[in-house]
Amino acid sequence: INFKNISKDDGLASSQIRSIYESSDGTIWIGTKDNYLCSYNGVKFTYYNKEQGLACATVQAIIEDKTGNLWIGTNGGGLSKYDGRKFTNYNDKNGINGNKILSLLADNKNNLWIGTITGLTLFDGNKFSAFNKNELLSNQSINTIIQDKESHIWFGTNNGMIEYDGSNFKYYTKDDGLISNDVTKFLEY
Repeated sequence: INFKNISKDDGLASSQIRSIYESSDGTIWIGTKDNYLCSYNGVKFTYYNKEQGLACATVQAIIEDKTGNLWIGTNGGGLSKYDGRKFTNYNDKNGINGNKILSLLADNKNNLWIGTITGLTLFDGNKFSAFNKNELLSNQSINTIIQDKESHIWFGTNNGMIEYDGSNFKYYTKDDGLISNDVTKFLEY
């Protein structure tokens, strides 16, 4: 494996990286703490911030849906959708459960799952539905979301992890064998 280090000297807007995502066209998208979403095509960087329409300059999560839209979760500004030309912004006024977004998942049905510091929201392509009445998901910090090979969706929280099988939610904690209830990342192999 060959690694290439890229820094501010190479044109990266910030050395404080919050998220990295490779889109289907091979572009590397980099979310920074310091005012920029950067795209890198292997040759040059392009920068996006509030002036270009991004909801908030601190980018926490990035994901691409099946139609090629890029979804950007920000730290305080809510959610931005980038269609390759312009940004469209959504926040708690649109039904998202909080504007500090930590995690995103575009599932195999092209639903968008949005994890915030205060809970979970599902976007079905038409409307946002917050899980405010679900005891397991309400007022939880949803740190990470992944869909496994069986199409189950897993949510990592500060209080354990939650599995959604398409019908039911199941909660796992240290009592079930987790080393810690603070689940920040998943990896399926």
